[in-house]
Amino acid sequence: MTVEIYDAAQRRYAASTGRPVWRVAHALIRTRTDAVAVRETGHRGQIMLARRGGAPVTATGGQALDALAAAGVVMDRDTPPQVLVADPATVGILADLAHIHAGADDPTRASAAEAVAWLTERADFPGTSALVNLTAVSAVALVAGVPPSRDRTPATWQTWLDLPADRMAATFAWADVLADRPAGLPELLDVVLTDDTESWERRREAVAGGWCHTMPEGLAHAAVGLRTRCDTADLWEAALLSDPKWRRRGVHTGHVVVGTAERRTGVSGFLVTADRIDARLSSGTEVTGWTGDPDTETFGRFFTAVRSAAVVDDRLVLTCDKTARMPVHGDPVTLTVAPPNPSLHTSVRINMWTKYKARGSWIARADTPTLSRRDVPLEVMIAAADDE
Repeated sequence: MTVEIYDAAQRRYAASTGRPVWRVAHALIRTRTDAVAVRETGHRGQIMLARRGGAPVTATGGQALDALAAAGVVMDRDTPPQVLVADPATVGILADLAHIHAGADDPTRASAAEAVAWLTERADFPGTSALVNLTAVSAVALVAGVPPSRDRTPATWQTWLDLPADRMAATFAWADVLADRPAGLPELLDVVLTDDTESWERRREAVAGGWCHTMPEGLAHAAVGLRTRCDTADLWEAALLSDPKWRRRGVHTGHVVVGTAERRTGVSGFLVTADRIDARLSSGTEVTGWTGDPDTETFGRFFTAVRSAAVVDDRLVLTCDKTARMPVHGDPVTLTVAPPNPSLHTSVRINMWTKYKARGSWIARADTPTLSRRDVPLEVMIAAADDE
C-alpha cells in the first residue's frame, strides 16, 4: 500500500461515516484563555477579531491595529500574544497591516504593528503557539471525506467539524477541537514553545532600542534565522513521528520501518529484515527503535545507526550498530529516524552567531564561503518564495 492509497482509504471512511478521521492521537496545538481570533471578511484589507467571550470588532487599516492593541496584541506585554487565524489569507492581511503602519506616530499603533509583524514571522515555525493557522493544522491532524484540495479551505472544516455559524465563536470552537486531545507529544514541541517566548523577548529588546521590522536585517540575523526555521521544521517532523497514529501512516511513506530482528554470529550489532523495501533509512542514518509495532507506546527505546542497507531476496535488510537494549533475535521491531537533539541545535546556532558576528568572519571580510549543503524543508522554501 502506498501513502496515497492509505490517505484515500481514510477519506473514503470519513465520507462513509460523515465524520473526519484523526490522523494523530495527540494535540498539535495548545490554546490560551487570552487568545485573539482574527478572520478576514472578504473585503479588501478588512479583518474581524475578538477575544474569547468578547464582542467582535470589524476594522481596516490603522483602526484594525488599534483593535488588536485593545485586545492585547502589543509589544509591551511580558508573554507573547496568541492569535488564531483561519487561513493564510488572514496572515497576509496582518503582514500588510504591520508593514504599512510600521513606525506609526501613535505609539500604541506602532507597538501593535511590531507585535503583528513578529506574529506573522512566527507563522513560518511549525508547532508555534503564537500564530496558529487552524486550516493548516487541521489538514495535518484530520482527514475529511472530500478531495485533498479542499482540506485547505476553512469552509470544509466549518462543515465537517459542525462549527457554530458565528465566525468568532466558530474560530474558538475550532481551536478547542484541535487542542482537546491527549497531551503526549514529546518535549520537541515544548522546545518550539520555549523559542516563542525567547524570540518574543529578543524582539521586545530590539524594539525598545528603536529597531523596526522594516529595517534591513543583518546577514548574521538572516543566516541564523534560516537555520532556526530549518531546525524547527525538523523538530515538527520528529514530533509527528512520535505520535502512534502518524507513525502508522509513516510506514507507507518509508519513514517508519517494521521488521524482524536478527542476531548473527560475527555481526556485532543486529539486523532488521523487512518486507517493504521503500524505506528512507539508508546507510549512515541515525535511528531509534523499539520492540513492537508502530502503534506501541514506547518506553524502552534504543538508539543506533544504520551501517548498511541492502535488498536480499526481495526483502530489505538493515544492518544496525551495536547499542544498549538491542532487540532479541526474532523480536518484531519498529525503526524510525532518530529525533534531533534540541540542545545540539541551540549550540550550533550559538556557534554560528558567534562566528558570523566576529570581526574575522567570512561575512565581515566579504569572502566567498565554503560550499555547504543540507536539506531545506519544503515549508521553508515556500515561505521564502512567498516573501519574494
